[in-house]
Amino acid sequence: MNELMRVTYVSRSTFKPFKAQSGIEPNVARILSQSRRNNLHRHLVGVLYYGNGCFFQCLEGREQDIQNLLESLRKDPRHRDLEILSKEPIEYLSFMDWSMKYVSLDEQVQHLLKRHNMRHFDPYQFTPEMINQLVDTLQQLPEPARPEEVEMRAEEADSLLELQAAKSRMDRIVAYILSTIALLGSLFMLNLAMASGAIF
Repeated sequence: MNELMRVTYVSRSTFKPFKAQSGIEPNVARILSQSRRNNLHRHLVGVLYYGNGCFFQCLEGREQDIQNLLESLRKDPRHRDLEILSKEPIEYLSFMDWSMKYVSLDEQVQHLLKRHNMRHFDPYQFTPEMINQLVDTLQQLPEPARPEEVEMRAEEADSLLELQAAKSRMDRIVAYILSTIALLGSLFMLNLAMASGAIF
């Protein structure tokens, strides 16, 4: 169980993307930042690609370490429909310098899709040949997001999530106040009707 393995999997994001002005999407930056920290402890390396609401991830490391991570990933509410595309033994790690390399939508990936007559990035439809071609492509591409940008975007996601939670709490408070006012109004009208003798 300690042999080196490469596993590729896909999943669909469950979060609503934030409108980032440029660069990496904040939710993805948050996931990437956490993955980099966790993978260092798990002795795993790999690459993450996100496009069209789908994650494509290649993981390399000891089989048991990968298996432990996959069990954790299956419980993560930020994505669904996790599906293993390939699993194979390897002799050495291809992403030695990356606890988790990130590549965003890229022209070379778009060319790969066009060669296989795909209009949109949908890794659930990938053939084994396309999986290998994408992994090879991702190995060669530079990482566009600098570490400081990833952390900045991750902090932005945390701030946006806090704002969303605060807005949700405020909406509930406003709804409670409005329903209380409506109830008091009804009681006032009832008392008024009883005082005028309209109700016996």
